[in-house]
Amino acid sequence: MAQTNPNTVHLPQEPQLAAAESQCGVDFVALLNDAMKRIADLEAKVKTPSASRGKPGRKATNADIAAFANERRPETIWKAIYYAWKREHPDDPRNDTLTPERVRDAWRRHFGGKGKTHLLGRDQSKSRAN
Repeated sequence: MAQTNPNTVHLPQEPQLAAAESQCGVDFVALLNDAMKRIADLEAKVKTPSASRGKPGRKATNADIAAFANERRPETIWKAIYYAWKREHPDDPRNDTLTPERVRDAWRRHFGGKGKTHLLGRDQSKSRAN
């Protein structure tokens, strides 16, 4: 047996519709067309994405700084990497707010561990159960 959709609207047949229209003086076809147009407008409004509020997450704007730091990381301290970046990219607008700590944070987000385990004591970094 075929299933019927519970949201299906069954309209009266043409003679019944004409009789109902003449009794109450309402043009049901125009009313239904207007309702369908409003529904289509509302669906279009819902489907269009609005501007996002706030920042959903970090953008990859510092990926190049992180890659630069990763090339020099094992043998160079963060301060030296910071000054090397400023020397090689003197016109970069991010240089105004860049610090060695921000270079390290960018590297940590892209290549290192995501957590700041240095804030824990050395004895607590192994097991967090304490």
